[in-house]
Amino acid sequence: MLSLTQIRAKFGKDKNHFALADFVLTKGAQILYAEQDGLLAYFCDIHVLFGASGKGLENALSLVDKASCFVCSSPAEGDAVNAKFGFSMQKPCYQILYEKPFGALLPENTVVKPLPPTDENIDFVTATYTLGFAREDIKRLMSDYTFYATYTGGELSGYIGRHDEGSIGLLEIFPKFRRMGLGAFLVDYMVERLTKDGEIAYCNIETTNEKSLKMHLKMGFVPSKNLVYWCK
Repeated sequence: MLSLTQIRAKFGKDKNHFALADFVLTKGAQILYAEQDGLLAYFCDIHVLFGASGKGLENALSLVDKASCFVCSSPAEGDAVNAKFGFSMQKPCYQILYEKPFGALLPENTVVKPLPPTDENIDFVTATYTLGFAREDIKRLMSDYTFYATYTGGELSGYIGRHDEGSIGLLEIFPKFRRMGLGAFLVDYMVERLTKDGEIAYCNIETTNEKSLKMHLKMGFVPSKNLVYWCK
């Protein structure tokens, strides 16, 4: 089995594409398979499959009897995963690795504060997050990771958090406060906090999420050319 250094040398040349895999490895993911023909790791009920093909793909999948979610580095991996586990979804996403803060400014008359995981705040995020998450999932995420909120003119104007696999997300800016730069600021604020703590800061952007993609392109970020595929 390859060492962590060898894994990164073999599979991590495209840092954007490898960001999720690298994050889970730094967090102590269980490495199930790591050879020249593929990588399979397990973290937080998610299997991460990367660079697997041919016999390597076959060998890696033979090690898993049951699964609830896979993140794959290619459509072929996704097809093999869906076929084996009876999944019906293969959701493609761009990835962006934030290597450092990019200097977004705090909008006028705005402050940022942690959004603690109180019942009231959990209910609020569950009710307002546009892409929709179950309350139990929001509760878990807000307990595992620190969410941050902006207050503009004393009103809660937006918030941001992280997903199970550590990616920056759950970004929500309320309609009356849009086009002020709050989205860019919250992303940058989270990046600054994570990189200061020595963590990998990255995001997944669904290919259908044009608003997020446009925001990142406007900020100068170029997403990975190769996508990752979420299979459930």
